[in-house]
Amino acid sequence: MNAVVRGPDGRWLPGNPGGGRPPGSRQKIAEALLCDLAEVWKVHGRAVLERSASLKAWAAEAERQEQERLHAEAEARRIQAQRQAQQREGAERLAQRHRERNTLRAAETAAAQSQQTRDRLARLEAEAAQRRRNEAQWATVARLGDLLDPPPPPSRR
Repeated sequence: MNAVVRGPDGRWLPGNPGGGRPPGSRQKIAEALLCDLAEVWKVHGRAVLERSASLKAWAAEAERQEQERLHAEAEARRIQAQRQAQQREGAERLAQRHRERNTLRAAETAAAQSQQTRDRLARLEAEAAQRRRNEAQWATVARLGDLLDPPPPPSRR
């Protein structure tokens, strides 16, 4: 038999009769398969083919179930990711509402403090005005007292 030469990439090199694979190499595999099948048929007969068919059906069913399981897992992951995204969005909305509420509370507190400051300043101004009025009244009373009570005459000695 001639030596079969292949290239570095595994392809058959030209130069073999027929321009590639040696003649009969494909038939050798087919012939070997048919010989093996004939031997099994002699020993087991039709039962082997029936069993092979049932195994094929079983394998197809197992494949279908595996595909269903993988699909269900992918769907469960998608639903879980969707729920997590919804929870994240809800938490972000809640945090935003808390920030807005705290900002409003701070503004209300500042406004209330500002109003308290204005009220206190108004009270202090009113008290100062009342003190000035009281001082003016006491000064008037003192002048009237001086007019009504003349000073004693100077003593003679």
